[in-house]
Amino acid sequence: MAENLSHHARDLSDEDLEEIFDVRTIERGRGYSRDGRVESISDDDQIVARVRGNGRSYLVVIEDLDPFEGQCTCPVGHLCKHMVATLLVLGAGGDMGWRGLLTAITAQRRPNGISLGLGLGTRHDGVPLTPYRRSGEHWVKLPWPDLMNSSWQSTTDGLNGEQVAVLRHLHRTARRTRPWNSPSDILLSDLGAEAVSFLRQVASSGMTVLDPDMQAVELADDAWHVRLEIEGETDLTARPVAARPDGIRAYALPGVVPAIALSQGRIAPVDTAVPTQIHSMIAAKSSIHVDDADRLEFEADFIPALGGVELHSPDGSFSPTEFTEPRLHLHVTRAGPAFRLEWRQARRAAGHAEPLITDLGVRLDEDAAIVDTFWREAGLPSQGAIPAPRQIGPEHLGAFREVFVPALEEHGIGVTFGERGDITFVNSAPSSRSMRRASGIGSTSP
Repeated sequence: MAENLSHHARDLSDEDLEEIFDVRTIERGRGYSRDGRVESISDDDQIVARVRGNGRSYLVVIEDLDPFEGQCTCPVGHLCKHMVATLLVLGAGGDMGWRGLLTAITAQRRPNGISLGLGLGTRHDGVPLTPYRRSGEHWVKLPWPDLMNSSWQSTTDGLNGEQVAVLRHLHRTARRTRPWNSPSDILLSDLGAEAVSFLRQVASSGMTVLDPDMQAVELADDAWHVRLEIEGETDLTARPVAARPDGIRAYALPGVVPAIALSQGRIAPVDTAVPTQIHSMIAAKSSIHVDDADRLEFEADFIPALGGVELHSPDGSFSPTEFTEPRLHLHVTRAGPAFRLEWRQARRAAGHAEPLITDLGVRLDEDAAIVDTFWREAGLPSQGAIPAPRQIGPEHLGAFREVFVPALEEHGIGVTFGERGDITFVNSAPSSRSMRRASGIGSTSP
């Protein structure tokens, strides 16, 4: 919702409350509201309140009002008097009166409780998440089972209610990924694509995010970019890494995809415009080996497919090859009595005599228009548009070989022929002597 939920709670009338709760629950909630039992309340994306019951306090979390969604740590768990009291303190149900108004003011002014932190650990298989509570100048580990157990209210008494609610929501979401695993073992990768969103929720609730050295880190506003580090003069080794805006390589949190990087007190998502496979490589700190024979194709096709990542050679051994713009290229092969025409692309690389011919990876509309023009002028039969392959029969080989192919080559569109893909036309009749030699028939002396 665009506004905080508390603004929408004020708009709830008595009739609205009666559509959500039964009358008896509303009356009991009014009593709790009048008695000042709502001890603290805060809201952002959800309303979080602590309401004093009979002998213990309960945590109320209201996530939405229409439709109504929320839970309470009381035995009822949902649609209870503690929820009603929370909504009434926020102004639901018309005029709350001076007692209700006083309760709302003092509840929001009360301290929010002991602040919490979320630690990012290091492990070969991922980043374990550990809750902590503040104790003076130190952080004390808070086991996940204690944080999640709503039956023993004493385990979370005195803690910041909003932050407890955020961590519980994080834990429930993570457990859906590995429900068979120990509830104490929560990895950042368990949150999947929501990992960054949860870290922002943690920070916005006032919690401290801690790095593996127990130092506080801030979340960067913008994503950090991907850099491809390449080494080698012949065979290449290429490794994608995360880099800060100032160009310094950042530490990628292991196992987290999309990748998240950490450096010098800041943590940031990695550019999601880069393919997911590259994010997996960054998280796994893996690299690519490229044989010298494949180097040109790697540079011409693979690197552009990454979406314009920065190139860097840490040891200075790699210099990128300069290529001309791609042009359409025709390759002809034999298909029985007919000939198959396949469209590819060709580029020339600096320092190499032969063009690099690869599969057609981009639209080359200008060249395609040239092909269609000369195809019609040669009187060849209509076929599918490029890049669809074409096929011609023997009756059209003369026009194809003597009119169409030279016209393409004159305009810079190369043509190559596979095995048995070309025919040489003979314009004069062979002599009887040549025919006999060709057929293997011997001749006698006069």
